[in-house]
Amino acid sequence: MPTGPRGRRGWIFDLIAQTLTLSQSREQKTATYLSLFLRSLRWALITARQKLHGLLINIVPTIPVSVGMFTQLQDYLWRSHWRVRLTPAVHNELHTWRQLIHSLAARLTHFYELVLHPPSWIGGHDAANTGMGGSFFSPTGEFFVWNSEFTPTTREMFITWDNPTIDLTIKDGELAAQVLQLAILSTFIQHLDHLLNGVGNISSRTWVRRISVSHPGASRPLLRYVAWLRRRYTFVSSLSYYPGVLNIMADAASRLFHLSGAALLAHFDSRCPYPLS
Repeated sequence: MPTGPRGRRGWIFDLIAQTLTLSQSREQKTATYLSLFLRSLRWALITARQKLHGLLINIVPTIPVSVGMFTQLQDYLWRSHWRVRLTPAVHNELHTWRQLIHSLAARLTHFYELVLHPPSWIGGHDAANTGMGGSFFSPTGEFFVWNSEFTPTTREMFITWDNPTIDLTIKDGELAAQVLQLAILSTFIQHLDHLLNGVGNISSRTWVRRISVSHPGASRPLLRYVAWLRRRYTFVSSLSYYPGVLNIMADAASRLFHLSGAALLAHFDSRCPYPLS
């Protein structure tokens, strides 16, 4: 039986440490090609974008959080021109790719990030036009709840019957709630812990789990934040659908902004009594 690191087709497997990474030659090849897309460039040949897209697709297994990082890079698939524009948003996405690839030297990908193990943290998040909120339970049974109220300016940016042309949707709010849930959890969670996070409706879960989005808006940078949080803090996150009756804590947290922190905890203690909250 093999022991220690072994290479195969550009991958380095370590069955003892249970880690996976790119070979040095493959990592250098990808990093070198990325370096050709200088931020000062405004256009690129479509063939160059296709090659870059192929190189990055092939390294997704070593950086599983990067599946949400193809929104801008896939734009060219709907274009027939011989060249494509490199917008500031494209360059931002490329910069995040450089950071993720650079992180491979210090942070290998563990097998647990590729094949999910049972969750040790369980939570849920929700968003409404007024704000967002979430809750989660630790492995020891402690209960945490948070919420964040949207500013009046942000509320006016959501699509409504009166403002049908605004780009910000409630699904953007759901993704923002996921980002904040992960950011808060990162201060408590341990290395390779698995958070099973729930959302209150099927369409939001499906949208949040997508690897890219085709429309411009807040979702694009938010997907980058999700990728970087998971990579930076070395935890595993998965999404599930929680029916409304099970997601009542996150739903309440996203609406009860008239309560102080102490009053919010008292509300949950009375409605959803739990000994370690």
